[in-house]
Amino acid sequence: MRWRAHDFAAPVRLGSSNSPSLPHHRLPVFGLAREMLVAVRDAHIRDAKLRDEALRAAKGTCLNCAEGAGRVTRADKARAFTVARGEAVEAAAAIEIAALTRLIR
Repeated sequence: MRWRAHDFAAPVRLGSSNSPSLPHHRLPVFGLAREMLVAVRDAHIRDAKLRDEALRAAKGTCLNCAEGAGRVTRADKARAFTVARGEAVEAAAAIEIAALTRLIR
């Protein structure tokens, strides 16, 4: 099967015979990370630096979840998932800060 970028843009339907099946697609937390990325994008934070931080953190959450799913050893998985958790908290904090300082459109 040849992968196309738009194959990954839609929500992944687990168990579907024609959906992508990479290790991170089996992680419910990867779906949550994707939702967080969309929420950060859709928040339209006005402060460019804070928006960049939030988007980088949300992207990092997705990427580190995927990396952890692809790792073999427990230690490697734990390291990647720990980084992903930190990135998720950072993205959430950026949204909170934007809301508190009224920087969300």
